[in-house]
Amino acid sequence: MSVIRIFLIASLAGMLVSCDQGGGDPVVHQVEFQVVTTSVHLQEDSPHTQVFRTWGEWLAFWAEHPECGDSCVASPPYVDFNEEMIAGLFWGLETETGWDLSDRIEAIERSEDNTYVRLREQPMSESFPAEGYAYLFVKFDRADGPVIFTGVVPQ
Repeated sequence: MSVIRIFLIASLAGMLVSCDQGGGDPVVHQVEFQVVTTSVHLQEDSPHTQVFRTWGEWLAFWAEHPECGDSCVASPPYVDFNEEMIAGLFWGLETETGWDLSDRIEAIERSEDNTYVRLREQPMSESFPAEGYAYLFVKFDRADGPVIFTGVVPQ
């Protein structure tokens, strides 16, 4: 085989490999998360989600929403915002309590620059009739891209 033929075959093979690399689905990585706090005592009326990336945002939120009522100000749980971030999920006033709200998180995943918090209906578990403000804070590895809530999102 001539040198030119070997060169042409090698060039063609290189082009085929490079064309194959760009067309696949983005790689999705599971992101481990940890519950920071959950309760029914923090009065947050409107169902929504919120992302906290700085200690200043976290402190300001807790200053506006003291968990223990008007008579005191609770300290927010410590989070290292250099390494982690927080997703806050607020369902507003619910008429049944007693379940683990973290069961509503199906998964937290990262793909390219996006972080996806995938939510589901509250799995059936023991509960009892009592009104309370349902909320959940979870922390996970920090990323600067958008956090997108999907599934059964509080709204």
